[in-house]
Amino acid sequence: MPKHTGDVFFTVLLFLLFALTGFGVVAMGANVYRHTAENMTLNYDTRTSVFYISEKVRQAPGAISLGKCGNLEGLIIDESYDGKPYETWIFCGNGKLREVTVAQGEKIEPNDGQAIMDIKDLSLKINNNILTIDVAVAKGHTCESKILLEEVMP
Repeated sequence: MPKHTGDVFFTVLLFLLFALTGFGVVAMGANVYRHTAENMTLNYDTRTSVFYISEKVRQAPGAISLGKCGNLEGLIIDESYDGKPYETWIFCGNGKLREVTVAQGEKIEPNDGQAIMDIKDLSLKINNNILTIDVAVAKGHTCESKILLEEVMP
């Protein structure tokens, strides 16, 4: 009988080795999947926010400028409805990309308008008719885009 005890011990040990190896491979795969899904979400958020602003600029019916209202800095698109001047502001307010249309000169607040998506920071600059859009989301993930304004101005 002692000969068979060694065989059983070896078989159980071999089974445990395979089980631990299989568990390790599954755990590594789950970790890789989690990181991949997280990075895909960050890439989607940054690209979508930049694309949203870019499309708003390209479709703008009026002049495009940058403005400041209190602590808020944003992109201003001049519009006119029924002969009255309005401004559409696109800005970062309370951690969200926001858009609001107000009467020209009206003040805006950080919670005003429609929350589009979560972002950490929005930086906008116009230099030589080139609008630079720089968006940061969670974990320092950023995306930048540049638009030549002469091509989009009516």
